Amino acid sequence: MRSKQEVLEEHYGVDSFSKSGYFIVNDKHNHRPPLDQWTTLKLPYEAPTHPPIPSVEEIVKTLSKDPYGRIGECIVKMNENPRILQEAENILYLQNNSQVRTPKVYAVFGEHCLVEGKLVQFYFLVMEAIEGFDLTHEAFEALDDEARKKIGAKISEHFGFLRAVPSEGYYGRVHRQGWDPSTPMLRMRYKEMPGPYNTYEDLVSAMFTTAELNAAISMSGEDFPERVPRILSTLKSNLMKWEEDHEPTLTHLYPCTNNFVVRSFEEDGETNWEVVMDSWNQLCWLPPWAQAVANFESMFYFDNGGTKQRISETLIHEASQCFQKPYDDQVEYFKELKKINYSLF
Repeated sequence: MRSKQEVLEEHYGVDSFSKSGYFIVNDKHNHRPPLDQWTTLKLPYEAPTHPPIPSVEEIVKTLSKDPYGRIGECIVKMNENPRILQEAENILYLQNNSQVRTPKVYAVFGEHCLVEGKLVQFYFLVMEAIEGFDLTHEAFEALDDEARKKIGAKISEHFGFLRAVPSEGYYGRVHRQGWDPSTPMLRMRYKEMPGPYNTYEDLVSAMFTTAELNAAISMSGEDFPERVPRILSTLKSNLMKWEEDHEPTLTHLYPCTNNFVVRSFEEDGETNWEVVMDSWNQLCWLPPWAQAVANFESMFYFDNGGTKQRISETLIHEASQCFQKPYDDQVEYFKELKKINYSLF
C-alpha cells in the first residue's frame, strides 16, 4: 500500500499532511464544474399546470434563514449549489419512468440575488407541498408498533418501485451523467463530476481512489494509522467479491428518515399511511447492495442499544423487505470502512 505522503504527492503535489490543508479547503470552496456538466435539464422549466409560482422576492424574503420552506401551495428550495437542479431532474425522471410517489415539480429556474452587496447566482426548485409531518426518529418513536410497521412497508414499497425501473447499464446519475462532486462515495477534488462508469470494476476503482485520498486528508499526522493500510489493502478485492450481484439498480443514496413526509388516513375502517420522500438529490444507478448499505448509513440511530436504536433497527428491517437478499455482509463491511472515514454518503 502507498504511504500517505505518496497519496498527497499524487493529488496535491505536496509531500506532507501539514502542507495539504490549503488545497483541501480551497478545493471545497473554489472548485465547481461548469453548469452544463450538472444536468441535462433546460432552464427555466415550468410544468404545464401548477398553482401560482411565488416571485423571487417573495421566496428570498420567506427563506432568508432557511433554504427550504412552504409558500402557499408550494414547497420552495433555493441554493447556490446546482445540485438542486439535479434533484429537480431526478424527480422528473421518476415521474416519467417509475411508480414512485414524488412531489410534483412546478418550476425550476436560476436568478441572481443581491447578497452583501454582490450579485450571486441562486437556483430555485418549486414543488408540490406534501401534507403530513417529517418522519424524524422522534416522530417514528412516538408511533405505535402497527403504524411503524405500515410506514416501514410503504418505504420498502418506494425502494421496490426504484428497483423495478429497468437498468440502463451504467453507474451514475440519470441520463448517463456523473455525480455531484461532493458525493462522499466518489469525492475527489471537486473539479469534475465523477462518473458515469460503464463497468463495476471501474466503479470499484473510483471508490478505492476516493477512500485512499479521504483517509489521507481526514486523519491528522504524517503517517496513516495502522488500520488504514490494512483496510485499504483488501478494499478492492472485497468489493469485487460482489461482482456477480452488480446490475446497475436505481438507488437513493440518502434515505434519511426525515426526508419522508407521512400522514395517516382512514380507509375501510382502519388507519393507513401515505409516505412520500420529498428529497431526491441523491438518486443514482448503483449495484443492488448499495441501497441496503445506504439504508443503514442513513436510518440507523446509535444510542447504546436504547429505544431509538431498537426502533431504527426495526425501520431498517421493514424498509428492506423488498430486497431479494438481506445484503448483511455488505452492510457489515461498510461498518468496517467507517473506521477509515469512508461511506457511501
